Amino acid sequence: MDLQLAPPPHANLRLLPRRPKAASASASTSAVTAAPSTSCSSSAEPLKPRPRLPRQSPAPRPRPNPARLPALCAAIERHAAAGRHAEALDLFRLARAAAPFTPLPARTYHALLRAAAALREPGAAAAVAWHVESSGFELDLYTHNHVLRMYLECGMLAEARQAFDGMPDRNGVTWGIMMGGLVDRGRPRAALALFREMWAEAGGDAPPRSLVVAVRAAASSGSARAGRQLHCCVVKAGACGDVADRYLTCALLDMYSKCGRIDEARRVFDGLPRPHRTTVVAWNSMLAAYVLHGHSEEALELYQKMCSTHVAMDQFTFSTMLGVFSRLGLLEHAKQAHAGLIQRGLPLDIVGNTALVDLYCKWGRMEDARNVFERMPRRNLISWNALIAGYGYHGMGDKAIEMFERLIAEGAVPNHVFRSC
Repeated sequence: MDLQLAPPPHANLRLLPRRPKAASASASTSAVTAAPSTSCSSSAEPLKPRPRLPRQSPAPRPRPNPARLPALCAAIERHAAAGRHAEALDLFRLARAAAPFTPLPARTYHALLRAAAALREPGAAAAVAWHVESSGFELDLYTHNHVLRMYLECGMLAEARQAFDGMPDRNGVTWGIMMGGLVDRGRPRAALALFREMWAEAGGDAPPRSLVVAVRAAASSGSARAGRQLHCCVVKAGACGDVADRYLTCALLDMYSKCGRIDEARRVFDGLPRPHRTTVVAWNSMLAAYVLHGHSEEALELYQKMCSTHVAMDQFTFSTMLGVFSRLGLLEHAKQAHAGLIQRGLPLDIVGNTALVDLYCKWGRMEDARNVFERMPRRNLISWNALIAGYGYHGMGDKAIEMFERLIAEGAVPNHVFRSC
């Protein structure tokens, strides 16, 4: 039996015309990117060559011109002295291009280091420090301290430590700058460790500036034990009775206050020599310590003693005592203190004025509170909130709404505190 093979299924199909090879790639691309309304055609148009854009020549670099260097250095120093730090750094770039690797005068370097530290730009700080090092400039101790301060102000702690360790000589200012930078950057324990290193290297001696910074570090860390040890170092170093004694005393008062040792703070205050008792700084520090821990009666007693010794009070004294008067309900004392402040010609700051508005509002003296509020040279949201809350507490809803609308009209943005009023 013979099998008849059927023809293949594509034997009778009509052959499709072939597309040109040159247009095959373009047709596949145009089929994907073409709009739905267009139909595919067998012959596609050839692509046109992309027009060439004109080449942009790079900006010409300034050519070295050492003759311009003295004028640029003088301009840098003028701008830095006037507080135009960004302009001083711009001129530094021109000076670096005019005379590469040429050391600048020491005054110019000091101006650039101060400008970079004021702007707190790590890039500018690194550029200035690199130029100082690569130009072959011989750094003295004063310039080393400037570089160290610049690194710390810009937050470059690793570079600051490297510069500190590489210094051939150090003095009390150097140690104080390094420890102060660590405290300001939130590393008080590292500052205390550095003070121990300085104390061992100096043989049990330390300048008053370094002692003040070390006491600040103990206050920031909240370590009463370290604070007592530093107090012993102050006595051993004989800093008591020095010109910097009042700064040390205020630092010790602040340290004991933040560590919660009010009794020891009072002993430090009572041990002040008589010449320093006439300055308001130590009195304010002790008053602030009492107020911080809620000892209102002791603060009032110290304030009355301050008045009897005729110590010249300032705005900080009044702002501190307003909270005491408010807690004890001594409205007349607050009015007398305010009158005495006006007689001395000392205007209150925004904190004192706001505290006075709050005091009058708490005791229902809304007219006096409004008068103080209207005479404030500057206001913040806390000032507005104190007056509006006072109106709301005493049932003066229309006045509260009026002040709130005025707040909105002046462009201030209320926060979550106003929602609870």
